[in-house]
Formats: sequence, structure tokens, C-alpha cells
Amino acid sequence: MGWGTLSCRIKPLTVLSTFSWGKTSWYLSREGKVWSEDHPMNEEIYGKPDDPLVVIDESMPPPIKASSKNQGSVMDFNYDLDDYSSMIKELTEIELPGEVQSLRVYREGGMGLASLYIKKENKGFLTVIIDRDKNLHSQISAVNELLSSGVKFRSGEIVDASYGDKIVVKGLSD
Repeated sequence: MGWGTLSCRIKPLTVLSTFSWGKTSWYLSREGKVWSEDHPMNEEIYGKPDDPLVVIDESMPPPIKASSKNQGSVMDFNYDLDDYSSMIKELTEIELPGEVQSLRVYREGGMGLASLYIKKENKGFLTVIIDRDKNLHSQISAVNELLSSGVKFRSGEIVDASYGDKIVVKGLSD
């Protein structure tokens, strides 16, 4: 009996985005798989990621389903992929007077929050805090209206829209 041939095609995962968690950068695929920047396949296929825009804080549940024995492997994403990707897309595509430099996803006081670090057009910076559990569009619209109203903000101020009925502006000295 002769042996036949076996052919195999390997299709790389399609990278949806990268994020930082636990002092490591991670790749997230469209298929909901996650692997670290140190994975051996990165050198040939993906390279090293740029500094990720999204930082998942240690206050959040782990974004990967991992145990100590599968470190270095491709793992499942621990969050709902559609919810996560639509939230990140909405928060990074908002029209604010400046460019989003970083997006931190975290929990504080039982609330799911996001903090956007924005480099303003006049070279200053501003931090905007959004409640992820509430309507993102209405919070973003209210912040955008405030920022576009002509009110002058000092570099380093925090615009906190996580309250239900108001926006609080905190200065560096507050």
C-alpha cells in the first residue's frame, strides 16, 4: 500500500485590533482569538504591534481565557467581541477638538468607565471620562457640545461625563 500526499494550507488570523493589558501588548483577531506580542508567529506574520491605543486596566476582568499552562498560545477573548469592538470604534471615532491618543477601559465604584486622553489642536491635552454602561452617543454629544461651545479649557483638565445629569470639569489643582 502506497502513501498518498497531504497538503495543508494555513490561513493567518486577521487582526482586528491590538490592546495593552498586564504590561503586555495583545493582538485580537476578527475570530475572537487573542495572542501576546511575544508569540513566535508574530515575527514571521504580524511583527511587533505599535503601542496599542486601547489600554485595558487591571480593574477589569481578564480579557483572555488563560491559565499558566497555555501562556504563549492563541487563546479566546473573554469579552463579547461585537460589544467590545463597537464600543472601541464608537469611542475612537468621536469628533472632538483634538486626536484621541489613548483609551483606557476600566471599572471604578462598580461602574464601567472609559477615559480618553485627547491631544488638543493647540498642543495641550484633555481627559474625557465616559460611562460605558450608558448611552455613549448622548454622552459624547454632550461633551462635544461643551468642548465646541467656546469655553476655554486649560491643558490637563478632566471632563467627566460619567454622571447621569451633568458634566464635571476638574482642573489639575482640584
